[in-house]
Amino acid sequence: MIFSNFIKILILILVIIVLQYSTKNISKDTFASSIDVYTPLPFKDILLLNISKDFSNPCGTDIIYTITSRNRYIISINTINSYSYIGISDKYTPYFNNTLITYYDFLTKVFQVVQDSSNSSYFRIDSDLHCLYSLDYDETSSTLVFKNNWGSNPENNSGYITFLYSYNKFQIKNRYTYNKTTTNTDYTHSIDTNFKYTNYFIYFDSNSNSLKITDTYASASNIIIYNSPMNVYIPTDFNPVPTSYQPNSRVSLSTEWLANTRAGLESSSTKDPNVKFQNHLSSKSDNGYNYKLQISKAGYDDSTNGTNYYANTMLDEIYSKVTAQGNKLRYPIDVYKTFRNGALNIILKSNSIANGDLDMNCVPYVYFTNEKDSSGKYHPFMCMATYSISDKPNRLLDVCKPPGGGGTGGYPEQDVTRDATLQLYLYKIPMLDYGLVDDLSGTVSYSNSKVTSILNNNYNKMLTTLAYDFISNPSENNNWDGKARYVSSLNYNPYNYVGISAVGVVIDGVALYPVMNNTLDSAHKCAEITNTGIHVGRGMGLHYHADGHSADTSYNNLNLYNYHDYVNRKHPPLIGFGLDGIALYGIYDNNYNTMDGYSTALDSFGGHSHGDYGYHYHCHVVNNSSSNNLDGSHEKLATYTLHILMKGAWKGNINNVPDFWDTKKLAPEYSLSQKSKYAWGTELSNAPASNK
Repeated sequence: MIFSNFIKILILILVIIVLQYSTKNISKDTFASSIDVYTPLPFKDILLLNISKDFSNPCGTDIIYTITSRNRYIISINTINSYSYIGISDKYTPYFNNTLITYYDFLTKVFQVVQDSSNSSYFRIDSDLHCLYSLDYDETSSTLVFKNNWGSNPENNSGYITFLYSYNKFQIKNRYTYNKTTTNTDYTHSIDTNFKYTNYFIYFDSNSNSLKITDTYASASNIIIYNSPMNVYIPTDFNPVPTSYQPNSRVSLSTEWLANTRAGLESSSTKDPNVKFQNHLSSKSDNGYNYKLQISKAGYDDSTNGTNYYANTMLDEIYSKVTAQGNKLRYPIDVYKTFRNGALNIILKSNSIANGDLDMNCVPYVYFTNEKDSSGKYHPFMCMATYSISDKPNRLLDVCKPPGGGGTGGYPEQDVTRDATLQLYLYKIPMLDYGLVDDLSGTVSYSNSKVTSILNNNYNKMLTTLAYDFISNPSENNNWDGKARYVSSLNYNPYNYVGISAVGVVIDGVALYPVMNNTLDSAHKCAEITNTGIHVGRGMGLHYHADGHSADTSYNNLNLYNYHDYVNRKHPPLIGFGLDGIALYGIYDNNYNTMDGYSTALDSFGGHSHGDYGYHYHCHVVNNSSSNNLDGSHEKLATYTLHILMKGAWKGNINNVPDFWDTKKLAPEYSLSQKSKYAWGTELSNAPASNK
């Protein structure tokens, strides 16, 4: 009888163990399978897609006869029996065919013409896909070639030629040589006084399959120019006032901005003077983990015992340790795994970064850490080492009023930022569920020589905010008429209760900034962003301010995420994370109104919770008008639509996230100079030099 009872008790214990084990598996695996989480198709894969039929034939009514500066065109060399479009290969040499099937076929054949300052009828020709390259004449080969004119490593005797397009002929007018010193890339060009082919014409040599020059009009090839049928120009909502195109010179890229190199993240040599990352990551952390196993190879690596294997193993370990302490992760581990894999698959396929390399990883490393605080509590993080570069054309030359480069004088006297360089960032995305904060309720005001900030309820404690800085530093933020503030009091909201730098990071590793800038005007209204919602600031690093996808009325499919990402899916794509650890998904598209959570309203932060997805943000749109003015400044009220990636304020509670702030910069910590053990595995005493 006693033995029988003992058996029953033993069976009961076994059943309880099995149920507990099953419950854990359900919360880790089955929970994740009930949601549709995926990342956008990267540009390298978009290039292989077939283009819409609307773009497949630029002939007919798309022929143009007068060139307009900065417009994009397809150029055809026509003979009696055939025609060929001019293209640029991945080796930056001209190629010729009449194929327009894939995005690659199309984008390699699109060129932007730029007016010569010396004569409004003359133009240079830049590749749209590889915008560092302009068409030039090469004396050695006696052919026209593409040369690097806007990057940090031009060829010897690099330069470009300008043309007059008249009566379907290209006539060479001038050649400019690229001025580059040992300390500076200033993008200035000088007339090549030794160039002897002024007023010569261009012809296609079918024997060598190349473009050559001739001194006779009759020998010149017949050239037909077509408007590019893909609209990539600035959306109206990204310049609603509108602001005219500013002719300022581009900021010179001095050695200060070109110091960041791939070696800074990817070199593991202790002798490399540029190494800033790998040598500082611990092979045996304070908690006993070898994080270097997750970064032994840059990019996506699913080989046997490759980085994917060790990252997935670490995720299982994190889940086990955190749940054993009675805590939980913000999302199922499959969400982090999906984001990591998506980020590591993003490759630079547009030569548009001044010191970048075609086919480099935009995000070389994503790894997971799991260190304990002084009380023994685990704080897991998803860490991203990034260059903050997009994998596709950025089109910075199109921006009407890019940020000024600083220095003396007002904006008309300043050079402006039209070039992107490599940045070296290390983001820590908290994975633990630290809870959520309440809706914002409070004010910041100036009175009696004192700035007072009042907040109610459960809120994130910030070191500073755009709103506070706007009120407390009026002369620096266009809130000063010379005697007094234009605005002396503000109600806090999710647009202004934000930090003064990045608020998140997106799938390509580019920093995500708030909708508003330091003057509490939107980047939309300031006309300082490209058609994809991106631009560069004074640090010469790319960052997003807006959602280019929802502003794209032409379906060009060249944004951070695109229309084809929605096909046969149950939820918009996962495109990033706030620095508070909250996931960011694409906008709900009205054409896909049966998606999970479509009918669940977004809150004031731009997020919601539904099903098993947990609380998360979505891109969305908000109408701005004089009666509903969301811009916090005092001037230029405008009616337009804000296309929002993130408003800026965090819904995720950051108050208990360790090592969140850079207390010197009063901003979230994501530089390589951070010393946090949650990034490196052990606290650094001597951190690498800070990123510029």
